[in-house]
Amino acid sequence: MPLIDADGVTQPATGEWQGSVLSSSYIADYKPFNFVDGEGVRCSLYVSGCPFKCPGCYNEAAQSFRYGKKYDEELEERIFADVAQPYVAGLSFVGGEPFLATPVLLRIARRLREEFGDEKTIWIWSGYTYEQLLDEGRTRTSSSTCAMFSWTVRLSNGSTTTILPSAVPRTSGLSTSGHPRRKALPSSGRADEGTPKRPYRSSPRQPRAPRVNGLKSAGWSDS
Repeated sequence: MPLIDADGVTQPATGEWQGSVLSSSYIADYKPFNFVDGEGVRCSLYVSGCPFKCPGCYNEAAQSFRYGKKYDEELEERIFADVAQPYVAGLSFVGGEPFLATPVLLRIARRLREEFGDEKTIWIWSGYTYEQLLDEGRTRTSSSTCAMFSWTVRLSNGSTTTILPSAVPRTSGLSTSGHPRRKALPSSGRADEGTPKRPYRSSPRQPRAPRVNGLKSAGWSDS
């Protein structure tokens, strides 16, 4: 059973939440060519579904796994046409909870690596901590969580931004043996050199200021 922590956030037991079971493959929004979800110009895909239920969540509507629109081929082709632009640094997966939208995001991440190699980066903005995801991988070494890590460059949580190895061996779960974590944003909020200073939330488990455009389930925004 999930527990409620001291900050009012629902926390799962290791392996309790699985994207293959929870995801309905819905997308809350898609925002191309933005500067707010990682380094450089990025295209951001907001997935639906998040059981963390953080108090003050600024995307509360997207906590539902059936919010927005069903992911389809048309949206995928639009995403890849946008990401192909030479000035776009990569894709950001936002939520909702991306690690519970693996039926959609694994497909996208795999294709991104096939078409662009390491030219385009993947950032994931997650409610999970790095340590929680390591635990997930240790208990389910063939899980979709491991595969997501294999194609992810940075993981951002409420208090930490972690630069991940470019390829984590799936046979060892999420262990980074031989691929040490290089830099991280400490909980004090002071960034190491070369580390982005803007985490997903302004401080641990605190609501971020609302976006100007917000999420729109009626249709995808163009900016």
